[in-house]
This record gives sequence, C-alpha cells and structure tokens, in this order.
Amino acid sequence: MPPPLIGFPPKSDLPSLCEESFQRHRASPQPGYRLNRRLELTEAISHRTVVYLDTRYWIFFRDVHLGRSQIPGHIRLFEALRTRVCQGKALCPIADGQFLELVRQTDPDTRLATAQVMDELSQGVAVASAEDRAVMELRDLLGHLSGGAPQRPSWAPFTRSGYLIGDVTPIPDGFPQEDHLFIQNAFDDKMWTIGLVEILETIGDSLEEIPTTDYGRMATEFNEGKFAHAHQLKSFRQTYLDEVYGALDGYADLIGEALELVGLVSGEHHGDAITRTAAAKAVIPVLKDGFAKDVFTVHLPVFDVMATLHAAMRWDRARKYRPNDWLDFRHALGAIPHADLFLTERALAALVSLPHLGLRSRYKTAAYSDPLQALAALVALVA
Repeated sequence: MPPPLIGFPPKSDLPSLCEESFQRHRASPQPGYRLNRRLELTEAISHRTVVYLDTRYWIFFRDVHLGRSQIPGHIRLFEALRTRVCQGKALCPIADGQFLELVRQTDPDTRLATAQVMDELSQGVAVASAEDRAVMELRDLLGHLSGGAPQRPSWAPFTRSGYLIGDVTPIPDGFPQEDHLFIQNAFDDKMWTIGLVEILETIGDSLEEIPTTDYGRMATEFNEGKFAHAHQLKSFRQTYLDEVYGALDGYADLIGEALELVGLVSGEHHGDAITRTAAAKAVIPVLKDGFAKDVFTVHLPVFDVMATLHAAMRWDRARKYRPNDWLDFRHALGAIPHADLFLTERALAALVSLPHLGLRSRYKTAAYSDPLQALAALVALVA
C-alpha cells in the first residue's frame, strides 16, 4: 500500500515537521493558504473515480477487514476498491455524516477498525461540510453576478479529515495581530496530516460528550407539518421551489458571509452581523428568481439537492420522515454533486434516482444499494 495522497507523516517525524512549518510560515506568511491547498487537492484528485460510501457500506468493509464477513459481494467490492485506491484510480472520501455515525459506535474496537478502513480508502480526503460548501458556492455565484474582476475559482469541495466537520481557525492568544496569519497557516499544516484514527485518539473519552440531535422529534414535527399542508401541494416543481425559498431564507447568515467574502459588504462594516443580514435579505429575492428561472440550480448544489430531497418527501403522500432521514440526506448532499458512484441503502438509492427529481440528469452520480451492481459499475468506470 503506497502512502496516502498528500501523506500522513510518521508520528516520529511530526515534531520536526511542525517546527519547520512554523518557521517557514513565519518567514513568508501566505494569505489564502488553506483555500489554495483545497483547490490543489481538488485538482489533484480530479482524475480519480470518486465513490461515496454511506455508513452502511463502511460497516460492511470494516467487517471484511476484521474477518467477520464472508459475504462474497462485500469482499469482492472491498478488494476492488482497495486495489483502485492503491493504483491512484479511485477514492472514497469521507464526510461529516460518516463521522457523526462513527462516533456513535459504542464498541471502541470496532469503531477504531471502522476508522482504519476509512483512512485507507479515503487517504485522508474528505468532502467539506455542507455549510462550508454552501458558502463557497454562494461566493462564486455572487462574485460572478456582481460583475467583479475574474478571480481564481473558490470551488473546492474537498478538504482533509481534520476539517470534515467544519473549518477550524485558531485565534492565537497573546500574539500580535501580524503573527496570526502565519500561526494559522502552520496550524493548517498540522490539520492536513490528521486522519480519523488520530482524531478518535485525540477525542478519547469525550466522545460521549459530542452533542446529538433529537432526530425522532424532528421526524414527528416534519410529519405533522407535511400532512397538515399536503392539500396545498399542486405540483412537484412548486413544492421544490417552496423548499428552495425556505432554505434561502433560513440560511441568510451563510449568504451574508459569502457577500462579505466577495467584498459586497463595505469594508468599514466588515464583520458587522446586522449589515451582513441586511445585505443578505436584499440578495435573497435575486437568488429566488434565479431558481424560479432555473438558471442558478447547478451553481448552488447544496441548496438544490437539499430542496429536492425534502420536496420528494413532501410530494410522496404515503412516505413519512424517519429519524435516520437527516443523516441520509447529509450523505446525499455530499455524494450527489461530487461523486461518480453513491453506495447507500435501498430506499435512499431509489429516492435519489427517481426520474422526476432530475438529480441523475443534473449531476453525474449513479446510486446503488446492491454490492454486485456497484462492483459492476465500478469496473465499468475504472478497469
């Protein structure tokens, strides 16, 4: 097995590497260092077939790894993926949904084994959180709409495992302002080397303190709202637009953040939450109109995929929300815009493949639940 794509240095080398990184960035601080690395990573893996595995498949492969599974389809698919990852032809990036489900595993041995398999097949590459990607998508679109000078695209959906549940930027205490940038860049170098196994070791006993969401309560509330307003649904298209409009209104803070990043919030009010919110409210009608005219759809895939999935749930009168749907939807948000293959459970694979949703025609991702069908699709993509 060759070293990972960017590389997890041996732990024995980390002290000297951290010191070298610190001195290098002190000598030459680089603005935009983290974004540039994301862009380079996204470009570096662009030739690979990206296979997104939901937690169900990671557990299949963990059991093969541990010798617990003798299911031929699971073994053959796992070995096919390992071979193609080793050859530099495929990659199975992880995402925040898998991490949240990983830390919920109660047995420390199987949790660690799952993380080991994830580190191997992902090579430490992760899909950035949906919130981070939404800001990047909005930044590019709003920058284009503002007529600003052409700039290097910020479309960088891939990051490293250390950032899979969101960007972390330390604010150094006790250092002068002019030193903050190089300290943050040196911190990024360290985060770039962290895999899931190290994250679990670092978190340790505090795993049980990670907050959890009451998805059961959310499912009950959404079902009550769905059936109470079912008579108002006239078409799938209008149901979809209702979901888009609600998401845009609900994420005004992300829109304000993107506006600030492209300089559309004046410098003297930089970081002013009220000004950002007011600017976002002025832009939201423009974004809604763009979705209504179907010109912004694929430019903002986080909003598009999220709205499509919830519209599908509301449009299907017989289908109820389940507690697991929210994590399933997070998997779909990570997979559909950025993967070639999405391996998941039967119900979700069927849902995202429904022709009237249009996801398969807007994006390239094919979803499978059967391991042998997934193997055939992988072999067809990567000989």
